[in-house]
Formats: sequence, structure tokens, C-alpha cells
Amino acid sequence: MAASPFDAILEKSRALIEERLAQAVASMLERAEATLNGVIDKTEDADSRRSLEAGREAALRQRAAIEREFGKRYANGFAKRVRKVKRGLNRAVAGDQTGAFEIELELVDDQDLEETLRYNKLAARIRRHCDEGLGALDQRAAVMLGDGNLQSEDNPFGPVGFCDAFKGACREAEGDAKTRTAFMHLFDDEALDDLRSGYDDVNELLVENSILPKIRYTVVKKDRGGKKREADESAEEEETEEQAAARKAAAAMPQDLFAALQKMMGGAAALPGTPGAPGGPPALEGAALLGSLSRLQVGDASGITSGAVSIAPGGDPGTTNVLREIKGTNVGASMGSVDAMTLDIVSMLFDELFDDPKVPAGVKALAGRLQIPMLKIALADKSLFSRKDHPARVLLDILGEFAARLPADFDEKHALHPRLEPILREVVEKFEDKVETFVAANEKLRALVAEEDARVAEDSKAEAARLQQLENLSVGRGAAQQEIRSRLVERRPPRQVRGFLIHQWIKVLLVTHAQGGKDAPAFLEAVKTMDELITSVEPKPTIPERRALATQVPGLLKRITTGLNGAGV
Repeated sequence: MAASPFDAILEKSRALIEERLAQAVASMLERAEATLNGVIDKTEDADSRRSLEAGREAALRQRAAIEREFGKRYANGFAKRVRKVKRGLNRAVAGDQTGAFEIELELVDDQDLEETLRYNKLAARIRRHCDEGLGALDQRAAVMLGDGNLQSEDNPFGPVGFCDAFKGACREAEGDAKTRTAFMHLFDDEALDDLRSGYDDVNELLVENSILPKIRYTVVKKDRGGKKREADESAEEEETEEQAAARKAAAAMPQDLFAALQKMMGGAAALPGTPGAPGGPPALEGAALLGSLSRLQVGDASGITSGAVSIAPGGDPGTTNVLREIKGTNVGASMGSVDAMTLDIVSMLFDELFDDPKVPAGVKALAGRLQIPMLKIALADKSLFSRKDHPARVLLDILGEFAARLPADFDEKHALHPRLEPILREVVEKFEDKVETFVAANEKLRALVAEEDARVAEDSKAEAARLQQLENLSVGRGAAQQEIRSRLVERRPPRQVRGFLIHQWIKVLLVTHAQGGKDAPAFLEAVKTMDELITSVEPKPTIPERRALATQVPGLLKRITTGLNGAGV
């Protein structure tokens, strides 16, 4: 699996959350006797009291085993969830060309199912109690794992992983399901507060390491009348009508960033002695400045007589901010104050681009080629900073939105790289001073994005069909289990037949149900074959019954063989 720049901080975060959750479990078990005594005192039902008392004794007796097993299971589960996210959440189900699926299945005990449901509810309860911290962890985990669509239930830091590990540890230490129900009472407010503190500690670690240090999100509050209102996390009071009006008016005004910065810098007045100022040398501007930049644009650094610029022949700077380097050369030192400020602004733009963790490194390398063209057009046309529809800005917008859909390991080996690279190379090679170069590049980019969207849409249809098939499998599993369970209880076939039905014939029932549902002829035929198999191994005391069996066996064996082959067994 490809290494990620976030692997080191992910490892630190994993170690911290394992430590904090282990401490929370230890504290909870340390309080187990007092906690369960309080519950027992309030319980009147005799059976429930006995289960609670047994659970109290098990918690005291098996405390060390539970803590040890929890730590091991949580570590393994965390690593497994990380691998699942990095490999892609929706993996194809193995199967042959006929649609048969080879899936390991087993009949689920009712008590096990009830226990699983209880822990699912516990996970939801933990998320509600730790909503703020877990919400932030969801977003930060998505950054570290490189999955912008990471679902909260797949977050390796989330409560699902904690509940799975604790449930497994309790099962390993205590075999009686009724006794284990007492453990659910250990999750009181104090235990939930310990979990919340652990999640907060991990968030603090990630903030210290610059993983989304500022997260803004919307929370729903209620006023005194019970009416819901939305407020930003950072807002201390509701926005007044005057503030709202001022905000809307400001939003409606043209946002000329360049003019605003010029005003902040005192009208961009040049200091005495600087290029273009009274008493200073003449500023390099206009056609002369653009000519120097045009040579740099294609990798010709012959005009640089002082300082150095990291630009290769052909104008490829990679992810080096060559605009900052230009500032330290004779070309940058000769710029007038307004042009120098323009250089600073465009340089900051590419700093943001290169530092953005959501943009794949391969896209950053391609976008880096646009540094000189973007500077040239900004020098020639200051409306770039105030017009959102300026073709050069539109180019970066399209590229940025497209980059967000690409995988984190996007590089020259990716199928889209040979189609994206020529579009940007053409801008570098052809742009002199005509904005039409950007217009043409935008049209080609939009066409590429549209083709990719169409491909993704087709893939989505196939994925939707696959998910529907998985849903059918889930429903089919329940139906197959029910058919087998009823016969095991009512007819009690021999051990060999029971094992065959549970481990092999259930696959036949599953596949036929997934293909046509419970009323499909194939599913009904599979159920009938199962009944005949059970009948065939039941005692046949009379000669006519034995003769009838002899005539039925060849056809029965043929149907069994056909069913097993169809299910890939």
C-alpha cells in the first residue's frame, strides 16, 4: 500500500487513542462493582438481579482478561479499518460468471444478534455524547486517510471500532450471553465522559500537527421558546438585523482584492530609491517585464543575472514556488511597487495550492507550470483579482474542482494524466498576452471533465447494481437461514446432514434467492431438494419405502450436484 505523508501522525494518533480508550475501559471496570450494585438495588425482577449479580462477579473476576483482550482487538480492528479505507470501501464480491458467490456463512444465534444490536445502540449513544469531538475526528481522519468521502462509521477512531473490540473482549472472557448483558450498565455518564476526553486528546494532537486546525461547523440550538435555530460554532450571539443587512450589502459589492490590498499598503506608494520611484532606477515594466517572464516561461533563464530560479528547460518548475525565487532575482528587484505586489499575491496563491493536502501531488506538479502565465496575465490585467469569471481564474477553478475527485496518488501513471498534461502544457507554450489561450484551455478542460463524469456515472450505475446485489444477498441470507433453522429444529437430521445444510447448501439457497427472490422457482426447488435430502436419511422401515427411496436417490443426487456447482461449491 502506498505510503502517505500523514502516516506518521496517523500512527501517533492511533497510539494515543489506544492508550486513552484502554484507560477508559480500565476505569470503567474498576468502578464495575459499585456501578452494578447501584443497578441491582433498583432491580426488582429476580431473574434480572441474578444476571446482574453474575455480571458483577464476571467483571471482577475477568477484569484483567477483558482489558488485555480489548487492547489487542482494538489495535487489530483499527489497522483493519485503515486498510479498508485505503484500499477502497466497496470491494467486489468474489464469484463466478454465473453470478455464484463463495461467501463464508453461518447461522447467527438469536442471543448473539440481540447483543450486536445492543452494541450498535451503544455506538450511536457514544457518538451523540461525543458529537463535537467525533465530528472533528471524522473530518481529520478523512484528511489523514486521503478519503474525502469517509463515512463516520468507517472512521477507525469512531465508536463502532471501540464497541466491536469491547464486545469481542467480553465474549472471550465470559461465555454466558445473559451474564454479559450486565456489562452494558457500565457505560454510565462517567464512562462516556472518559471516552469523550480521549477523543478530545486526539483532536488536540492533530491540531498541534496542523491537521485541520480550524474546523467550522453548524450546530442546532434551541431558544427559550423551544424553536430551533442554527448557529456557527464560533458565534457567541445571534446576528442582529443590522449585522445581517451589512453582511448582505458587503457580499453584493464587487470584491476587488487588488484594490483593497493596494489601499492597505497606502496606495502602493513606492519608497524613495526603489525602482520607479523618484531618485530610483527605472522600473522593469510593460513589454520588457513580460518579455523577461516569457523567456522564463519556456525555461530560458538567460535573463537572470543575479539570484537563481528553479525552472527546467520547457518551463517545468514542479512544485517549487518559482515566483518567490523571482522576487530575489534582478527581474524581481527591478519591478515597480505595484508589479511587485502583484508578484506577491500570485506567489501566495501558489503557496496555498502547494500546501493544500486535498490536491494530489501530481496535480500540483502540473499546476505549478502555470505560475509564470498566471503572473503575466495578472500583471497585464488586474481584473483577474475582481472577476470570478476571468478565464485564468476559471482555469484554476476547473482544475481545482477536478483535482478534488482524483485519487491522492495521482501521477503520470494515472489514465487521465496523459490527457490533462497536454492541456496545461499548451498554455505554457502558447500564452503570450492573449486571454484566448486560457479560454481554449478551459473548453478542453470542461470536455475532459464531462467525459470523466460520464465514465464515473457509468461506473456508479454498475456499482449501484452491485450494491443492489449485495442487498439481495443480505435478504437472501436471512431467508436461507430461516429455512434451514426451521428444519433443524423440527426434523433434527443427523449431524452430517446438519453440517452440509449449514455450511454448503445455504450457499445454494442464498444464490437462488439473490437471483429471483423467495418465490423464484429455483429457490423453491432448492428448498424442496433440501426437504427430500432430509427425508432420504430418515428410517425406512418397510420394503415399499426402501424401494421408493432407491428410485428417488439418483434424481436427488443430480439436483444436489447441480445446485452445488451453480453456487461454486
